[in-house]
Amino acid sequence: MDTIFNRAFIFLPIFLLTACSNSPSESEVKSNLSSAIDNCSFVSVKSVKKTNGFPDGSNKNKYVMEVDFELHANPKKEMELIYKDYSDKLEKFNKIKAKLDSMPTDSPEIPKILEDAGVDGFDASGYGHYKRQVVYFDCRPKNRIANGILSRVIDSRSEYSEKVKLMGVGGDVKMSGKFSMIKTDNGWMFE
Repeated sequence: MDTIFNRAFIFLPIFLLTACSNSPSESEVKSNLSSAIDNCSFVSVKSVKKTNGFPDGSNKNKYVMEVDFELHANPKKEMELIYKDYSDKLEKFNKIKAKLDSMPTDSPEIPKILEDAGVDGFDASGYGHYKRQVVYFDCRPKNRIANGILSRVIDSRSEYSEKVKLMGVGGDVKMSGKFSMIKTDNGWMFE
């Protein structure tokens, strides 16, 4: 009898603490992230990992989640074609770059060399191709959280050439964020 009561007193508080957990799960954060960007076929939520969390003030129905998350960029066909055009022209440009670098900048031969290579007017930085891709970026953020996430996906690449590649071939983007969540009748939701 002594052992049964001792075990009950030891395990009952542990059971009550876990049963009454008052914080959102990683899957609830992932669900909220997915819902925030679900009208954007360019981006999908790949994974979410909680790094920290704490109650938000005195309201037991509010909680702040700090998470690392990974998104995947899924380019549209038009974006892929624009990247291919950029990539092909960049390759041609790089082949003649050494020759151009050895010439004076005002050499009358430069325009002919660029034209013959099919790269006259080409901007190697990628800015022009990036601007062409953005036209096909048809995401309409539902809220400020979605807007912030979607802009950070593109801004995760600092150079335009890297942005053109991300929007043309896709890829994973790792981020971290702090989300204030509120407990509702339908579970935990972004505030």
